[in-house]
Amino acid sequence: MHLAFKDAYLAGGPYSRAIAWRTHGIYSHVECWLSGPRNAADCFASREPNGTGYATIDLTEQRKNDQTGRMCNLWTCVEIPTTPEQDFAISWYCEGVGLKRYDYLAILGFVLHRKRTHDSASVMCSELCCQIGQKVLGLWLTDNDDKQIFPWCVSPWALFQMAIRVKNSTIK
Repeated sequence: MHLAFKDAYLAGGPYSRAIAWRTHGIYSHVECWLSGPRNAADCFASREPNGTGYATIDLTEQRKNDQTGRMCNLWTCVEIPTTPEQDFAISWYCEGVGLKRYDYLAILGFVLHRKRTHDSASVMCSELCCQIGQKVLGLWLTDNDDKQIFPWCVSPWALFQMAIRVKNSTIK
């Protein structure tokens, strides 16, 4: 499984930049890359405003950095080691999620540091990917203090940090 993280500053929108600013990171969105080549990746995520769904995304896309004038990758991909059986289970988990609304309450929750602010009938992008890690892969995802986290409290930046820790560990 790969997680693809979208650079908030290259994405350009005020909503993306606000998420990155508030979470002290550079990412505002994450996709679960299920299959396909990087330039035509089959992904599943929750996207505002419509919620969960599949999309084919060019994860090689580059955009001009306004500060440096250079072309930079819009997406940063992190591979989480999985077996073919786990990849199959992830695909079925995504299929079973169905069509859920985008969880704006969870966004408000991590912006305001309120762990109970969440709509259980909705899901946001990093919440969905965190659920996959916990429910499908059996990963005990924790914050920097090794405390278990609620999936709806995880920002894209926090999930990126967790994904790097998982990638670099012996967790299977």
